[in-house]
Amino acid sequence: MESSFLQKLLFLESIFNENEFLEGEERYDTLSDSIKIKKQRSKFLISIEEKEIEVSIKKGKLVFAAEPPTPKNKPRVDEVVSALALRKFLQDAEIAKKNQVRKRRSTKKSDQILDKIPHEQLILFLRRYARKDPHFEIKLLSNFILQYSDAEHKYDKVLEKIIKPKSEHSPKLPQKSLQTFYFMLESFKGQAEDLYSLQKFDELLPLLIACIKKTAYASKVYEINQDKLEAYNSTFHDILDRMCKQELAPSFAVSVLNHIVEIVTLSYYFPKKITNSAYHTLYKHPLLDKANIVEILDALKLKFARSEKIGRLPLQTTAAMLASRYASTCETYFEYWNNQEHIHVLQNLLDLGCDEACDVLTGKLQYTEGLEKDLALVIAEKELRIGNEKSAIKHYLKWINYKPKVFELIKRLERINPEILDESGKALYQQLGGYKIEEQAKVLSRLALHTQLKSLLQEHMRLDIMQHYDKSLLIEDADFVKMFYTSWIKKYLIEHFGDKSVQQVGKVINHLKSIGMKQFSESLKSELKKEFNERKSLKNQITL
Repeated sequence: MESSFLQKLLFLESIFNENEFLEGEERYDTLSDSIKIKKQRSKFLISIEEKEIEVSIKKGKLVFAAEPPTPKNKPRVDEVVSALALRKFLQDAEIAKKNQVRKRRSTKKSDQILDKIPHEQLILFLRRYARKDPHFEIKLLSNFILQYSDAEHKYDKVLEKIIKPKSEHSPKLPQKSLQTFYFMLESFKGQAEDLYSLQKFDELLPLLIACIKKTAYASKVYEINQDKLEAYNSTFHDILDRMCKQELAPSFAVSVLNHIVEIVTLSYYFPKKITNSAYHTLYKHPLLDKANIVEILDALKLKFARSEKIGRLPLQTTAAMLASRYASTCETYFEYWNNQEHIHVLQNLLDLGCDEACDVLTGKLQYTEGLEKDLALVIAEKELRIGNEKSAIKHYLKWINYKPKVFELIKRLERINPEILDESGKALYQQLGGYKIEEQAKVLSRLALHTQLKSLLQEHMRLDIMQHYDKSLLIEDADFVKMFYTSWIKKYLIEHFGDKSVQQVGKVINHLKSIGMKQFSESLKSELKKEFNERKSLKNQITL
């Protein structure tokens, strides 16, 4: 079953159109870690956020069934995401299955041979093998390094045997050395996880620091597979981060802090994901005093000028988090950034939940010209996240002054408690004045602000907009719908003459019947015939 699915999934580009596939790929990259897949007999169920998609094969073709269903006129982006996720899932399963079979066969044969070889002969074989492989000693040492508990900087020394300072004579890392380096990192990764589970933090810390430094150095200095090194670097950062969240002894916490200061001051260390480091746990640590903060910030300040644009954001975010502990340090370090960088830093702080740092930077930027729109949105998002919905509305209303796109406006405001949103309905209606009538109606309808929607319709008397929302308004206020159509038709007949005008009125009355207002439409026809009795064409129209 899996092989037939995988065969069909290999050629996804031919199933979807180009735009759907490109948009789906982008969405899959964002959601890949949260997608869940279940196998049910001859089909798969893929959960993407709040949507569930069933994938099966019928008559030799892939069939997608979504719940809730995808509208016919909308791109099948979620189906592309589900197909990509299922393809990756099946490919990984197939590789794992082959590796398991290969490993089982290999291990079984090796065990049979090792059982028959005397210990002395096995030692002789290892010594002869070691003479052929120049890195055998390093591989052996990395596997049994925990035995050398008394050796100072043992992890650094072992890694330095492979990752040496770059020189003119060795501009590239030899392939053999690179393979050994990956072997060591894989070994150390397993040891680090074991030490973390056993809570042996004294042994774990130097291992993590050595691996973080060497992976960062190799990534910066040598032309090697960046993705693979960054994956290892992120893994060691993650373990360090988890360790820092534990209850640490004061003396050990100081040791951790000193190591972090050491890492951040290295000229080649440019972290891309600040959340993978221990900053966001340590910057609030009581042992982190002003002297420590200044030391780290001085190192970061030197990097601002040297780092590429893409690498500046994590460094600035770190500086903002640390500097927020002492307001006097903010002036020194924030002055190097441009306005757009300030906003990116604020958004990063918001995502990380660093409210104190967010407040400090917001206070500094509140009177900066050109930042009003972005600043209003960032503050609104922060207030909403911490539960201050009334304050959030206040800042959203400032943001609306700058006319964000309608779909973006709806997306933000839909998260507000409906009762609080209703309280601010009048102010929101006034702020929407800069938008087109259609856009205003769309916002008010989606946010269920029916009072304001009725005010908009009554003010502009637009038939096309009313016919778009009359069904929902009929449930809310049938009398208003009746009043609107009565007023519109009478005004129209006063201003327009001839058969065409009567035909238009006939269409409107037929529309009223179609939305369940047959009785009202009949009484309206009678009223129109009496009021406009001089219009013979009106009396004789069959549609009436």
